[in-house]
Amino acid sequence: MIPVMLFGVLFAKKQYSVREYLCVALITMGIVIFNLAKGSKTEEDKQNSTYGLSLLVTSLIFDGVMTSSQERLKTICKPTAYEMMFYTNAWALGFLSAAAFASGQWVKGSLFCADNPLVMGYVVAFSLTAACGQFFIYYTITTFSPLACATITTTRKFFTIVFSVITFGHSISLKQWGGVAMVFVGIGFYMHGKHKRPRDEGGHDLRHDESEASMRLLEEGDCDASFIDRRPPSSLE
Repeated sequence: MIPVMLFGVLFAKKQYSVREYLCVALITMGIVIFNLAKGSKTEEDKQNSTYGLSLLVTSLIFDGVMTSSQERLKTICKPTAYEMMFYTNAWALGFLSAAAFASGQWVKGSLFCADNPLVMGYVVAFSLTAACGQFFIYYTITTFSPLACATITTTRKFFTIVFSVITFGHSISLKQWGGVAMVFVGIGFYMHGKHKRPRDEGGHDLRHDESEASMRLLEEGDCDASFIDRRPPSSLE
């Protein structure tokens, strides 16, 4: 979520409210506390952490670049969810195919599938379910924003971890429960801000004031023909 917001501000010139910054901070801090409170790592984990962290940082950078590009595309080209999904996967197919050939993974994967025909069924099933999931991802991006999509996917992964811990009976420390609480507070704060009705400086409901003004215009007959034409036919009878 932080790379999405950071690159959105730097490259897509996106402006976020204080509430959105606070929500992202709460959710991120909660997840960090939950993961860091698991306990000490083994020597093997410590040795692999440098390589893993480098891959993680690279992934986060490209994630931020991609989401900021999507934000700019939304403003300039206004693509549909299907168009964004198609072109993203088309470009990914080209880059990943070149990387697979260069690394030799294409040949190894093809030989493995040839020796294990049952794997192809799982690959097809995985591809179909991934395509269905991607549609909802790109629909969220085009309809709402990349930050909203990142919030949904991040919290979904967090809930998966929590449900896994509960299902398999792992013990959770008090610090980890504190991290869980912070995530829930951040999500609730985010949802409350999205559903909050706009008000002016005096605290008046702007939507309510606009609806009252529209009703007064209708009662007084002070409305133009274009407004009447936009009403459904049933309301003109």
